[in-house]
Amino acid sequence: MNLTYEEALKKLEEILESMENDDIQLDELLEKYKNATELHNYLTNLLNNIKSEIKLVDEENGLIDMPEMEEEV
Repeated sequence: MNLTYEEALKKLEEILESMENDDIQLDELLEKYKNATELHNYLTNLLNNIKSEIKLVDEENGLIDMPEMEEEV
């Protein structure tokens, strides 16, 4: 997957919105759930990578450690 954070988040929001439709078939709901899970994992990995890069830059510049942030997507 090669999406920006914003693109992936928008896709996830669109999938979640479409899953709220009462007319959706069970097979389609399952497929959307799988796609949503994949996007969630992708977003989490992007955020973790960015946090690691920020920490590295801070360490290289002698800045204090960044406080641990709760993982939210």
